[in-house]
Amino acid sequence: MEKLSRNTKEKLCLTHKRTRKKLKLLITKVKQFVSLIQIFLRVGAQNTKIIKSKKHFLNMDNSKVAVRETQSIGKGLLAIKNIKKGEVIADWTGGKVYEAESCTKLPTKEIADHAIQFEEHKWIDTEGIGRCSNHSCEPNCGIKGKFQVVTMRDIKKGEWCTWDYEMTEDSDWVMECKCGTSFCRKKIGAFKNMPKEIRKKYNGYISDWLKEKIKNNSPQTL
Repeated sequence: MEKLSRNTKEKLCLTHKRTRKKLKLLITKVKQFVSLIQIFLRVGAQNTKIIKSKKHFLNMDNSKVAVRETQSIGKGLLAIKNIKKGEVIADWTGGKVYEAESCTKLPTKEIADHAIQFEEHKWIDTEGIGRCSNHSCEPNCGIKGKFQVVTMRDIKKGEWCTWDYEMTEDSDWVMECKCGTSFCRKKIGAFKNMPKEIRKKYNGYISDWLKEKIKNNSPQTL
């Protein structure tokens, strides 16, 4: 067997080094490509969840109601068709749940202003139209169960759908009320501050968790 010349050996060695360098570069590119595919799949999965979540709330929200701009308090829920008493307007079921010592301890003020309380230390937020539902001290809607806003009377096309935020809240959250009705209480916050005559007026439209709390703390029920 002929011995390889020194020149040939050097050429083979150089070729081998170049091949190894190209192979390493190829492996790096393959890894980058795989990483991009994984990122794409994760983003796609997240987008799918978001779409499914929004479809979930769209299916539960009342099609007779639309989000519209009010004259003074931002967005609200306007009846675009006549609505019968007892119809569900918005539903928080399936929303994102937050646990905190109190409402002001929730992650952000936006969450504190839009999530509704359903246990002593738990709140739930929604991606549905419920986020745009406004408070009124003379509401035409109330709470059924823990998560549903329902009409307390027939609502005509062109009326704003409102409910009393104290129907669900009993923490340290406080809001200056600008509802402008003759019954306006000026400040809205905890259910414990709601006048007894108003509680009686809302009988049947207070969150179940508050009914249970009152029942456990007092011999009198709503």
